Amino acid sequence: TGELAGKIAALRRAIPDMFRSSDPLGWLDRNREEWRRELPLRLDDDAATALLAEVIAAPRGIVTEATLAARELVRRGDGWVSGLAFAERATLKTALFGAAGGVLQAGASYRLRPEGRLADAAPRLLFTAGQKEGGAWDVRSVGRAALGVPFPLDEPAMLAFVADGRRHAAFEAPGAPCLRGGEGPTLWRAEALPADDDPPERLVYAGRGSIKTRQPRLYLLWPGEGSPETKGDVALAPVGEVADGGRLYALSGDGEVGLDDWARVRTGSDREDRYALHPAGETLPNARDGNGEPLFRGWPDLHGEMNDALKKVSHAEARWRWPSERSWRPLDRNAPPFGRVVIGWFTRDELRARCAVSLIPPGLAVSGRATEAGAASITLSGLPPAITPGTVRFEGVSTEGWTQDA
Repeated sequence: TGELAGKIAALRRAIPDMFRSSDPLGWLDRNREEWRRELPLRLDDDAATALLAEVIAAPRGIVTEATLAARELVRRGDGWVSGLAFAERATLKTALFGAAGGVLQAGASYRLRPEGRLADAAPRLLFTAGQKEGGAWDVRSVGRAALGVPFPLDEPAMLAFVADGRRHAAFEAPGAPCLRGGEGPTLWRAEALPADDDPPERLVYAGRGSIKTRQPRLYLLWPGEGSPETKGDVALAPVGEVADGGRLYALSGDGEVGLDDWARVRTGSDREDRYALHPAGETLPNARDGNGEPLFRGWPDLHGEMNDALKKVSHAEARWRWPSERSWRPLDRNAPPFGRVVIGWFTRDELRARCAVSLIPPGLAVSGRATEAGAASITLSGLPPAITPGTVRFEGVSTEGWTQDA
């Protein structure tokens, strides 16, 4: 019935992402003791209970369409350490693979292997990916590798598509964006509703925008000096230091918190409203910025995640700014800036979510070769007239003395 479907959808939204596929009913029993009585049917036997668990855990809806991994903070004594928590199974739209999605063959099967720093942290991590009817990809964990991995917040979680022993393309794990402390504070939430006033064992990343939650507290990771700014009925209490840098605060109430931009937060709400912004688009092949993140050719496509809906965010709903600024600018599709920028998703002038990306000119191409003297020869083409080699910077490479055809 429609009532039953609505109740099941509400239960799915209440369960933290990483429990939904592993132990959904156990989580409900521990955190919402009355959930069985809320259903418009009785669970009188094991078969009915098992069927309900399968329906709740089934990989459908926004969470599994947008999330393969989550950034997390794990309590260690009086402090916190950062890591990644991977889902056992996810259904991901091709757009979330960015430029990597453009090289995938329809109906093919791939393996996903970690790359870069993630390969060092979790060398046995492995997933399979097969395309389903409708075009989405069914991604499943295989092997016995742990799905929880200690990992720095400011390192990208990169995975590569592999088939027939050949690497095809790499992408950043959806749901686990790179979090640089210099780009502002971040919000976090508990994996499960706490049973007491003690800080939970694990926190998962909740974004850099507005949020409502049923939970009694959110958590704010403050990366800089000084202390957080708030407006309205918001209480803050320190709960420890984070090994990656910064201080963690418990946050409760109804008001605004300064995340470089003012974001509306409300704890103890009657609903869960969480937002995320996912960039996807053409990137420069086999190249990364100084932190190992993709270089987008002009503005990326933007996909907004709101609870159980994934929507295309129009440029009219988006604004941008430099990381060092607070003033937002209209997003002009025909005149993208170049460099590291912050993009915000707004509805009715309220910031819902934001992401940071590195942008390059759409026509830029980079090639390199080794010279006979053993040096590297790097060729840039497609630079706009206003950009000269002297204004280009590479990590660890000096461009002093370069000429236009260098």
